[in-house]
Amino acid sequence: MAFNVQLMPWKVAVLGERRSPDARERAGRVAASILALPPARQPHVIAFNEVFDEGAREVLIDQLGALWPYRAEKIDDADVTTQDDSGLMLISQLPLRDLSGPPEHDTVLERFFGTVWKNVDGLAAKGFGIVQVDSPDEGAEVPVTIAFTHMQASYDSPVEYAEVRAQQLDLIWAGLKALLDRDGRFEEHLERAFLIGDINISGDSQAEGDEWEDIFRDQGTALTRSMHDVWRGAMHPPGDTTDYDKGYTNVDLETGVQQRLDYIVAGQERRQFVPTSVVPHHIRISQRNASDHFAVEAVLQRRSHHCQPSDAIRYDKVRDNDGQGLPTSLTPIRVTFDLPGAYQWIYVPDPGTFSLWASADTRYEVYLRSDLSTPLEHQGEVNASDLDGTAEGDVLAQNSFDIPVAIEPVGRTFAPHEPFFIAATTNHSRTGSRAVFVLEHNGATRQTAILLNPHRPLTLPFPETTVLGSNDTCWLRATIPSTYAGTQYVESFVLTTENVDQKTTFALLDSNTIQLNSDRSADSKRSLGVLVPGHHHVFLTVRRSAVNPGTYQVTWPSPVSYLMLDAPLGLFVNEETGLTGAGADDIDLKLDLDGVRIFEGRWDDADTGERWPGLYEAVAATLRQANRGPFIYWRAGFVNDLAVTFKEVDFSSSGAKTRRVLPITAQEGDVERRRVALQDVDIAGDGLYTFYCSLSRYR
Repeated sequence: MAFNVQLMPWKVAVLGERRSPDARERAGRVAASILALPPARQPHVIAFNEVFDEGAREVLIDQLGALWPYRAEKIDDADVTTQDDSGLMLISQLPLRDLSGPPEHDTVLERFFGTVWKNVDGLAAKGFGIVQVDSPDEGAEVPVTIAFTHMQASYDSPVEYAEVRAQQLDLIWAGLKALLDRDGRFEEHLERAFLIGDINISGDSQAEGDEWEDIFRDQGTALTRSMHDVWRGAMHPPGDTTDYDKGYTNVDLETGVQQRLDYIVAGQERRQFVPTSVVPHHIRISQRNASDHFAVEAVLQRRSHHCQPSDAIRYDKVRDNDGQGLPTSLTPIRVTFDLPGAYQWIYVPDPGTFSLWASADTRYEVYLRSDLSTPLEHQGEVNASDLDGTAEGDVLAQNSFDIPVAIEPVGRTFAPHEPFFIAATTNHSRTGSRAVFVLEHNGATRQTAILLNPHRPLTLPFPETTVLGSNDTCWLRATIPSTYAGTQYVESFVLTTENVDQKTTFALLDSNTIQLNSDRSADSKRSLGVLVPGHHHVFLTVRRSAVNPGTYQVTWPSPVSYLMLDAPLGLFVNEETGLTGAGADDIDLKLDLDGVRIFEGRWDDADTGERWPGLYEAVAATLRQANRGPFIYWRAGFVNDLAVTFKEVDFSSSGAKTRRVLPITAQEGDVERRRVALQDVDIAGDGLYTFYCSLSRYR
């Protein structure tokens, strides 16, 4: 994990560059967020940036030291009269190898950028550290080498001082190359070498300027001629280098602008028949509310076939004989785990409804191609016994690949609204061949009902020249959203037809398939509704009265949006009331989701440039009480608004004000960032604050 935790030094705070009101308190929240990760997700090695405050450093060591006992506590070349240390710190669950030999037996090499810096970066002893740990493929002689750094950071625009960062990369390469070449096995070491940290090069495809292209694409430094950016190089679909997931790792709290500044950079691989390189099998972004940067996590293991998204097995739908695109069977896919903890990736290039089965000791997660960090929740299950007597059931019952592990009898159903990945690995780090079965639902039966996604028109897969299933009925299912407040509202479903001049039966049924409402007519548009709460999921059926080439489309215009807890949420002080620096503001804040209080508190030390400490954690703790799944990915539904009531506690303040965060509209995207300006008129000087959060159409 690489994580810039923004524990700034007193010198930077005094100069007003950035403020850390209580670095120790923030360090405690950083440590708590890491410890809250599931044990399997807790990284073996963590490289921190911006650990400048000595008290905060002690907090990290005290709270994390038991699980991460090996560390490079400080990279320091500071003259105390002019500089602070580098802010770099690394902790590890794995022993750090000796890099120097007797008598010192140093486990970390420290190097510094000297005079290669600009602006206030010179107040810190900027540089890099290098450590080595045992490789994840047990028994390997060549270790994993990790260089960690924080490069030129003070700039007025993202491309300012690009030449300084290029020089710093050259200095890192000089130090790294010298270590890798010590025993004459440079190429073997290079393919297990990584540079991680905040390198401050804006790296997504929509970034301002061409710095990423100059440095990485065009290999503009000695380091990037031998190492590459793994996110842009591997976290994308096979044969398509588009960065659908931008991998943002930083948010400007004042403007809301996000960038990808934190990297996993990997060494060049040797071209061998049997791969020996260590590569990230998965990179994800996490910890989005503990700092102005997000953590970058990478799962490392030796390369094997299909171990990264860019090398995923491509699933192509099975087509039936008349070319209508309807699946006729369940598709088995062999996955092979060469090493403990290895990943196997499968790419499905079309959205739809899919049920997945896997070998009993194989676990898998489903990711949208635009979000490789947040796995989708499944929306139902299909028992293998429900498919008895069908072609799909016959395939599932067969041991197609002579797999030694039985297939789990219950499949999980997903409804991704865009192309997606299946990321599989084994329990208990087992190896060998396993199977994943993919069934695309065609709506021909209740068991293979197609799941509706809100605001995504679904064209029903009726064949033009024959019936669908046994009675020409298409089955649909909708998982009804639950709101945090339990608000009563109506969900509606709309059927539209084109080139259909005959009657069509459109019916709404409950989860037991008892009819709630229906419409039989030749109208080209009609709607059915259901009162919520009251139903966890409902079925819809569309039945043609005769085979025809017309088009049938169902849309679900759900009014529900979700407050995202896997995105930044907080309150930022743009400008405190009165004179900046003369004294802090006292702020009262209330947050109500559809009228239900989710936060109420006071911040009595609000200064310009700060954000409310612990606000996200308090909101999350409240919402967690209603959570039924992995909390780290949870989102809270609402239909009316998130009311933000704000008051600056001062005799000259203009009083409490309420602003509304409204749900996503039909014209907006699937994810929308909301920023609400809160202004306080004060005779001593007006104050300006920003409440920020993100909303999603999907849980």
